Amino acid sequence: MPRPKRTLTEVDPNEMGTAAKKGKPMEATAAEATSAPENPQEPEFITMCRPGWDKEAEIPDWESVDGDDDEDAGDEGFEDIGEVEGSDDDDEDGAGHGKDCMCKKPAKDYPDWTWIITEAGFKLLIEWQVQAMKRDQDNFGMYIYNDYTAYGLAEVMENQFLAFDKEMSKDCVSPFALWSLLESIGMFLNGDIDRWFGGDDSDTMAETIMLFGTAVLTTLTTLRTHNLLGHPRTSPIKNTPLVLALFVLFVEAWKSIGGDHGIGETFWTRNVVTIADEAGITIAGPAGVEEKVAKLREEIEDEEFVSDGSDDEIVRGVEEVKAKAKAVGEEGKKWKSKDDYFEGEVRLWRKWDWKIEFAEYFKHHGKRSGTRGKLHLGGDHYDITKMPKSQKKQYELGRGVGHMFD
Repeated sequence: MPRPKRTLTEVDPNEMGTAAKKGKPMEATAAEATSAPENPQEPEFITMCRPGWDKEAEIPDWESVDGDDDEDAGDEGFEDIGEVEGSDDDDEDGAGHGKDCMCKKPAKDYPDWTWIITEAGFKLLIEWQVQAMKRDQDNFGMYIYNDYTAYGLAEVMENQFLAFDKEMSKDCVSPFALWSLLESIGMFLNGDIDRWFGGDDSDTMAETIMLFGTAVLTTLTTLRTHNLLGHPRTSPIKNTPLVLALFVLFVEAWKSIGGDHGIGETFWTRNVVTIADEAGITIAGPAGVEEKVAKLREEIEDEEFVSDGSDDEIVRGVEEVKAKAKAVGEEGKKWKSKDDYFEGEVRLWRKWDWKIEFAEYFKHHGKRSGTRGKLHLGGDHYDITKMPKSQKKQYELGRGVGHMFD
């Protein structure tokens, strides 16, 4: 007979407890489970247009999307949400989606509308989208090299990590600020990032997906610490089902290309499902996500924590990680992400720590300007609008080719 679950208030955020069984996620470290005397002002939620990619997900593969006269917004990837800088065809609300636009309406007036976001998250989403557009060589009628746009998108993701780390570095971490970042990132990752998926650096991409997982789990832990994680009817966070669904879809898109990369970078979505279940949150919203969540739940029940591993290997892997965690605690050593790996290869997601993992990512993937330049991440190196005109001319496909930033 399975052991009864403890209530959330009984769970020690630094203890593994029942997390070693059936895929229950390990808690974040104490540094992540930040607390404050009281929550800041609750965010205002607004509606947004249903993205084109979600509408297309409902169309059977044998049907053509050509000739679709649907006037809803969202058929052009990163033009799904918000205005493009320099656009002069926006409607009075600034979204530019025409008379049926659902953007920026008070969410409380549309209780049955799935696509809602905080005002801060909406602004951040536009920022990420504009950054991506400025790094897409097709938007400028240019060809620099094959994966230029892919690296540009990777730079935008690094900027997202920097924004998340900036918030996590504050003396008093705002759970609402973290959530606004998370919802904007989730929307961005389900937009037009096919070029990133098609990039040539799959190892870095896998590690990037892993750090997104740490950001998601860190935010959920922070919300729970502030008693904000719960069903939208009782929590001031009204779109948890949607935002968690976005990250499940993002990871499943990566898995559909070639599966997990072999380091467990996708296994954190099982933790997301478990945390959501315990909080009474039903992950839902985008078309087809329920089936993907059901499959993840089957993996959790089957204890499939190690790719192609036998039951003995799985148990041994869990025990190995538990032993590492105990040794780190007894010897007073600082936890490292490698302590969460089975045989040093596959991560089991029994524990996570944003500051430690971001520092490791920064060290491994940061770049230097020159031989003695300071190590940095993100920035605007791939922003074509920053490129001198003389340099742009070298890559133009033809004279007179206009672009959206003219």
